[in-house]
Amino acid sequence: MPKVSIVIPTHNRAAILRRAIVSVLDQTFKDFEVVIADDASVDGTCETVQSIGDRRIKYVRHSDNRGVSAARNSAIANAAGEYIAFLDDDDEWLPDKLRHQIDHIDTLGRNVGAISCGNYEVETSTNRVLAEIRPSLKGEIFENLLTQGFFSRTSTVLVRASCFQRVGVFDTAFRYGEDFDMWLRIAREYAFDYVAKPLVRVYLQPSGLTQNYEAIIAGAEAELKKYHEFYEQNPRVHSRRLERLATYYCLAGNLRRGREVFRGALARDGFATKSYAGIALSLLGSRVFSGYFAAKNRFAEAVAPDISTGSRQSTV
Repeated sequence: MPKVSIVIPTHNRAAILRRAIVSVLDQTFKDFEVVIADDASVDGTCETVQSIGDRRIKYVRHSDNRGVSAARNSAIANAAGEYIAFLDDDDEWLPDKLRHQIDHIDTLGRNVGAISCGNYEVETSTNRVLAEIRPSLKGEIFENLLTQGFFSRTSTVLVRASCFQRVGVFDTAFRYGEDFDMWLRIAREYAFDYVAKPLVRVYLQPSGLTQNYEAIIAGAEAELKKYHEFYEQNPRVHSRRLERLATYYCLAGNLRRGREVFRGALARDGFATKSYAGIALSLLGSRVFSGYFAAKNRFAEAVAPDISTGSRQSTV
């Protein structure tokens, strides 16, 4: 039985999948298997995997497209490792990623269900490192996760396989944010830890690319509904989450619904200044609202320092 099973879900990413797989095969820690879950690709993904020809690779293919949660679940069902590590098909690991994480988690009690690590955020088009992200949450982090509204990138996370027997696998009802929901469910039952060192390169798409706001909104609504008891008891946190949801509605062009949600954020926290600004900006129209956020993102990317010449650390 391998120590670690690496889960890689993929769909029509044959051109970049090889990079992710090779980054696993190049690990200094060697006791692993790779489980690739192909979610009905039609671009030669199967041939790409076969051409690598490594006996540690398992290939599972869906006959129809079911989404990333179902793909990860199929891979988990075919995994034999004591630990499950996740890698998205457009990211890559640095060579010591598994060794550092396994060496660390093996020193911890079984109450620790998962660990993350730091990562580099890399601009896909230029290969420029935009930021160095180091985790900061450890221990009992369930409420902290809900408060901050995000967690480490999926490609940084390693989980005890036994966790999935206790809390279940990824919820296929989530069209977006399914990984965050998974970490929340694990955090309800287990402690978390991390290796601070950046060990993953996460590739970011240009901010100007069209996003699937419909899926993002559906995921945000599902999270608010699933964890409503926590949000009702924490109105300021609830307000910030509604503020984020309202912004997505406006970016999707549904300004009326966006203003309704902004008002809901203000009802829970009258000092939520961003909600006032969001309402005012939305009254200027969809083009102005979207243009403002696009300009804001372009500015952030333009001023982001290359950490190879001057390190900037962000904490999550």
